[in-house]
Amino acid sequence: MRLWLFLILAVQLLWSVYQDPPFDTVIGQNLEKAKQLNNSFYESSARNDSINILGENIEIRGSMAIAGISPLVDNSTNGSAIVIVQKGSQAEDFAKRYDQNGCPTEQIRKEVFYSIKIYFEINGKNESVNASYRTITVEGKNYQDAISNTVEIPQTIADAIKNASGNDTLNIRLNGTATFVYVINDSYYNNGYCTTNKKVFEKTISFSDNKSVFACGENKFFFLVKPVLNEHWYKDSDLEWLLFSQSRIYKIEINKSGQIVLIRLYDFNTTTNGYGISEIESVENNASSFVGRTVVMPTPITDKNHNFSYIYDITEKDDQTLGEKNFSLGATDVFLKTEERKEKIYSRQLSLGEQTETGSPATWETTRKSAQPAEQQQHTIAILFGVVGGLIILMFLRFRYR
Repeated sequence: MRLWLFLILAVQLLWSVYQDPPFDTVIGQNLEKAKQLNNSFYESSARNDSINILGENIEIRGSMAIAGISPLVDNSTNGSAIVIVQKGSQAEDFAKRYDQNGCPTEQIRKEVFYSIKIYFEINGKNESVNASYRTITVEGKNYQDAISNTVEIPQTIADAIKNASGNDTLNIRLNGTATFVYVINDSYYNNGYCTTNKKVFEKTISFSDNKSVFACGENKFFFLVKPVLNEHWYKDSDLEWLLFSQSRIYKIEINKSGQIVLIRLYDFNTTTNGYGISEIESVENNASSFVGRTVVMPTPITDKNHNFSYIYDITEKDDQTLGEKNFSLGATDVFLKTEERKEKIYSRQLSLGEQTETGSPATWETTRKSAQPAEQQQHTIAILFGVVGGLIILMFLRFRYR
């Protein structure tokens, strides 16, 4: 019984669904995982080589790869992220031996030093960042060793991502090395003693890796489709907005004069990749407002030169009360960036002279101006055209039958 309860709890945790993107959870997990990956060997990214030490070939193996970007939502980033690198090594020891005088040739020290350089590119902008290094001296020779395996996306690239369409690609490339250093005491016999004779041997293995993710900006644009002129007939209650966004929207909130309507398009869960790095994944909840993913520039209705990859059609119903209505729309993307739009919409009745549809007093906020003068003018024009037309027909018939 206890086993079943444990399995049920494990499944629930495994398939936990979050209403909001669980950034704190994922970032915390990934920072802990990054520490483990800082000195870990993975066969999937391993390269083999050997180093010859005094006639003996020693096998050396190193591994280095981009383990992941944290955090990611649906393989997308908004620029606030770090690159996590996996690095590790395996190396045989030099076997101790003696010469004919009994003097040993033995390994004193074996170390591996890493260098990590990450290149970033988006829309022609390029930047490179080195991991944090410390300098270590081995028998008079300096080596730079990476003390961190996490690299932040540089600010210039992050700024470019802020305006990325959502279909733009951030390309990340790793160039790295693992340098294997052996310090050997190749002692020799001298005047009855074995004299220390240190020698340094080194071999470097190079690594490269790359990863691409979508770059999502923070820009959003609302466009009121209906009513176009911010006023409508009070019995025509349909309201409609188009929302252009550079990031996927997961939550839309409509405030109708204090009445809140919440549209939740996605929930979220977490997955892990082959290196154990957690990523956030959206789960469709209510995609009724989502039109599609494309690249559009809503010119000329925008005043900025931005492309948008996500389009949403937001519809709502107004009530049939007359007058000025205050609406506000809030759209939150999967990176928790919220944009708000406020609208004043007038619900009006028709009138003719002093008469109104509902019988209520005619005011500017509640009533369209009377169309009576325009109708009288149209009738007059129609009558005049009718008289002139009749005269023309009579003249035509008269001349025809002469």
